Amino acid sequence: MTYKKGFFETKDDFVLLTFIYEVTTSENLPIDVQLFYRLYPEEARVERYASIRRVAGTKMTDFNPKFEYFVFKIPSLKIGNSAECVINTPGPFFTHSLIKPNTLFDSLKTKKINLHQAPEAGFGLMTILNPFKKMGIATWVNTKGKATYESILMGDGKNISFIQNDHLAHFFKPNQGIQSDVQTITFGEDLAELTASFQEHISMTLPLEKNTPKWVKDAVILEVYPKLYQYGLKELSAKLPYYQKIGFNTIYLMPHWLGGYMPINPFEIDPQIGTEEELKQFVAKAHTLGIKVLFDMVIHGFSEQSEFIKSHAQMFVHDEKGNLALHQTWKSVSTDWASPKYQSFMIGLVLHDLEKYNIDGYRIDAASFKGPGWDFGTDNPAYASGSDAVELLRLMLKAMRQKKSDVVFLNEVFGPAFLSVSNFGHDNQTEAPTQILELLKKKQYTAADYKKYLLGVYGSLQEGINRVFFARNHDTSWFYYFDGYTPQYMALDAIHAFFGIPEVFAGDPDNEPIPREFVFNQYAKIFEARNLNTELKYGEINLQDIISSNPNIFSGMRILDKKRSVVLVSLSSQTEETTIEIAEGESKLSSFEDVLTKEKVAIKKGKISLKPYQILLGK
Repeated sequence: MTYKKGFFETKDDFVLLTFIYEVTTSENLPIDVQLFYRLYPEEARVERYASIRRVAGTKMTDFNPKFEYFVFKIPSLKIGNSAECVINTPGPFFTHSLIKPNTLFDSLKTKKINLHQAPEAGFGLMTILNPFKKMGIATWVNTKGKATYESILMGDGKNISFIQNDHLAHFFKPNQGIQSDVQTITFGEDLAELTASFQEHISMTLPLEKNTPKWVKDAVILEVYPKLYQYGLKELSAKLPYYQKIGFNTIYLMPHWLGGYMPINPFEIDPQIGTEEELKQFVAKAHTLGIKVLFDMVIHGFSEQSEFIKSHAQMFVHDEKGNLALHQTWKSVSTDWASPKYQSFMIGLVLHDLEKYNIDGYRIDAASFKGPGWDFGTDNPAYASGSDAVELLRLMLKAMRQKKSDVVFLNEVFGPAFLSVSNFGHDNQTEAPTQILELLKKKQYTAADYKKYLLGVYGSLQEGINRVFFARNHDTSWFYYFDGYTPQYMALDAIHAFFGIPEVFAGDPDNEPIPREFVFNQYAKIFEARNLNTELKYGEINLQDIISSNPNIFSGMRILDKKRSVVLVSLSSQTEETTIEIAEGESKLSSFEDVLTKEKVAIKKGKISLKPYQILLGK
């Protein structure tokens, strides 16, 4: 690399530094490299990005190397004494990449941890903090949802580096320039300030979908798979009054079409579960009972058996030789999300379903960015075929809204990119609740840890998000295992119901147990408490201003106008005693009620005793 020149420019609120280099690759291709730094002295923020350009070389058809990604690295990062520093990486709960809140810096110095892809599945946010010096640093990359990046914590035994790889795959053609996304490095006194900076950035660059109808916050979702019912749609329709009585007001209907999650024809109903007429009757009956219906939607690819692969070849990703490309995980024939032909096809599908069945929206399956499609026959950059799902969903939702104003999208993946085009979303790490319960049993995790995790999620994502929670879904048994509807399980799901939008799986007879009547009765009581105390649906979620002295007791509040509900949930197998500290200005508590038994539980001498896995609600 040869340095050519550098200069600075003074702007209204920042100083721009530019450095220009010339690089010759191993293939003797000359490359111009420009590095840019924006310094914001009033905001304690630095932004950096780069551009590269192939200025000469062999002809395009002779040799065009692949450009994979830009690398941002902050090497040997620490603030003062490393023993005083802590690391936080808010985001989805993955045990293989789990960094508990305020993990000691020195405990990670020998680790390499790959966080989840951002901004479509994870947050990409990495922070280091020295609470004694009241100094912290946070970093993330702004892709605006157009591309993905991965964040890596890299220890070398002595120090830790933060690395972020910005995946903007292109064929590196002559005279073509590529500019990276922008990495932000910001400074603050504590974790709340650092995550607030990230949240403000996300809210500006990926704002929430603006037209979310009110019914989303009311939603209590039941996930059902019609093929798991012996008589398919007929049996499912017959059970709707029972489900409505429990408190479910939204049905998420898993695949009803030919091929299921490996689609053959999304317009054709699988005859094993019913007919078009039975599906129409099912939706109509649900609506009569006040129940919304969401269809499933698969956009990752098609089965190799599908006739659309031949008849609609331009909808699919091809490699450099023109061969069909397979999805790296599901091995379906991969759809090209940037293809106008595929976008038109999917708009046609959603309008067909809306017109024929009068549905209320979709749950979007497995929409994580797929990586580049190295197709020489398209003008789109290689990364676009696997990362244009955000724009694809935006087009589909817009088309549906022109016909029915209150339709919604629920995305399986809840990263900030997809929340900007969905009305609510949940985390597709379906093993997480079971793994959390395992860690709790081993005493390697506490209710306080889970609360800190939720604080990181809510403090980092767009304000006003509609977060869907579940303790089990269809993937739990398929990809991991399910340990049953234990009191500990119900306690965890009560937290989900009171601090988000609950989703329950109706069960899979091939993977027992399915929720029997006593389980649904417990859910009914939890949902009843949610309905009777509307702040538990619409109120501000406040986890930071209430503190339990016992780490085995989860504590939180929801506040709407002058109404407040306080939730205490024991995640312990033993009777636990705790004191509750509430921020100044909040009124004191007098007693609680057991959500499941209606038993009154008094506060005695400032202390309250909770039975194993007890769920309490107080005013």
